[in-house]
Amino acid sequence: MAALDELRNFNLQKLREKLSLEDNEFDQWLENLGLLHARRTCPNCGGGTSVRAIAGRRYGVWRSRFVEIDEILVVKRKYGVGRVLAKQEVWLFGGVERDTNWQRVFMVPVESRTAGRLLPLIQQYVLPGTTIVSDEWRPYRGIPTLPQGYVHWKVNYSRNFVNPANPQAHTQNVESMWKKLKRNFKQHFENTTNTYDTYFPEFVWRQQFGDRDNVFFNFWSQLTTIYPCERVP
Repeated sequence: MAALDELRNFNLQKLREKLSLEDNEFDQWLENLGLLHARRTCPNCGGGTSVRAIAGRRYGVWRSRFVEIDEILVVKRKYGVGRVLAKQEVWLFGGVERDTNWQRVFMVPVESRTAGRLLPLIQQYVLPGTTIVSDEWRPYRGIPTLPQGYVHWKVNYSRNFVNPANPQAHTQNVESMWKKLKRNFKQHFENTTNTYDTYFPEFVWRQQFGDRDNVFFNFWSQLTTIYPCERVP
């Protein structure tokens, strides 16, 4: 309790000073107050976790987390009589963080599923130190070599839906997300090529902010933040 004495008479000016701290100083201050664990045990893998600063992000994050990644074919553009050109196929590459009720997801339309295309997207959307779970698609083999220190778990779907040697090595969450996406996508937009690139961002937004009790508030509060009204003199 003695450490918390610092919070007595803690006003907005003092709060602004703390929020302006650089690097890990803010996290260290919370640790000193006893409000943030210096270390904790990951509930999924049992390993130790620690707060680390991530380049380009404010404040630290817990490094131990699981993200399932996968790709799915969403659009085939037809030419002639039923002919489909491979280069006209549109794939969706995405991922979902476990135990977040699909609230932390990402989706990116791609026309190439090469390592040169997918690995940079993993680096962009998945935090360093994350355990990434995928199938054995060849481009994913480079994940452990990335400088972000990812742990890579794989499952061979030609044999099992879950890795028998590691029951947590599966992609059932992202597969369920694809099913929901395809069901809604086909129902609302009839899978037309002129709307596919507008629906994915909406789907991601609804997963994070679209619960019935708060969707109206979330929409308007974010809209006014992005496009603030000019004040009338």
